[in-house]
Amino acid sequence: MEQEEVTASAVGRRVACDGERATVRYVGPIPPTAGLWLGVEWDHPSRGKHDGSHDGVQYFTCRQDAEVGV
Repeated sequence: MEQEEVTASAVGRRVACDGERATVRYVGPIPPTAGLWLGVEWDHPSRGKHDGSHDGVQYFTCRQDAEVGV
């Protein structure tokens, strides 16, 4: 499977981490870091730290303080 297919199929999927549920909103690079990142919107807003942006670039939109890159 190509990277683009994996990226497209992951967005919108439900995931769990440490007993908390979230929805994948972004899969891809976040320069200048290496590798692929997942941007998730947590069901419980207190879990998140951001709004889907990093260093002034908006990678996806979600509730304020509901996102974290993993």
